[in-house]
Amino acid sequence: MKKSWSFLITGGDPFQVQVGTNFPIRHNGDRTVWNGLLTEEEKADLEKWLRASTCSCTIYNTDPTESEIDQQLFERTPNDFHCSQCPSCFWYDLSSGNRCKAMDIPQSIMRVLIEDDSAVQSIDYHSCPILIKEE
Repeated sequence: MKKSWSFLITGGDPFQVQVGTNFPIRHNGDRTVWNGLLTEEEKADLEKWLRASTCSCTIYNTDPTESEIDQQLFERTPNDFHCSQCPSCFWYDLSSGNRCKAMDIPQSIMRVLIEDDSAVQSIDYHSCPILIKEE
């Protein structure tokens, strides 16, 4: 079963590596945060590969616990969604203030995050009827 993991990679030589069907990890040699859905085996292989490189890495399991999931499902109501696209949107997040990270991130940063028109976050941002009204 795949779980959500966050990797904080610091220092070392620049590299790019692909893990399964996740977005590639592109490390510039300074600091990189990467999130991916990995099986335990994929995570172990990636950890081993990163340990063999010149960088250092801190790893966090970002999956909510079963009780947190149960609580979120219990508390979820139709009011949790701004529009019908929310449940499948890249920006939808129950833990953010507006349940939409696109609404919570400052616009100066958001412009950089949606520069690539072919990226999922950009497509979801530009197709959102709520965000379009706010622009």
